Amino acid sequence: MGYGKNLKEALNEKKMTVRELSRRSNVSATTLYSIIDRDTAVRFDWALRIANILEIPINSICKENPYEGADEEILPGLLSELNGLTTKTNIKSYLKNRTLPILLAAGYQEMPNIDRLLVTYCSITDEGRKQLFDYLDFLSTTHKDADRAAEMKRIGKV
Repeated sequence: MGYGKNLKEALNEKKMTVRELSRRSNVSATTLYSIIDRDTAVRFDWALRIANILEIPINSICKENPYEGADEEILPGLLSELNGLTTKTNIKSYLKNRTLPILLAAGYQEMPNIDRLLVTYCSITDEGRKQLFDYLDFLSTTHKDADRAAEMKRIGKV
């Protein structure tokens, strides 16, 4: 079964029309109909939005890795950027499709450190967050582990 067929099947299971998905995902209905009719893959950024809305695994409609060959990682857009449509379900889908694979790659032994990092991040000011990311950018240029970086790019494939 192709990507377009998978998308059509997911729409049918959710009893959702292409027009409703278009409105909620900010992907044109014409594009969605084309994906379904031609049974083609969905662009990654669109696939992430669609997968979050339909609560399906992103790899059922997209297998392309947008990070492959890129020097810099391009993070997928959040649904909050799409007319404020973020819901608990969308957040859970984003975590499942993007964040969970990254956490699993870090390994169980690193979970307390990651938890501490997240708590600290949520506790500091906006200026502190900016400085943290500036420092992380610096560290990634001086202490990058090529194997780990390759694994993170592979995970972008989801």
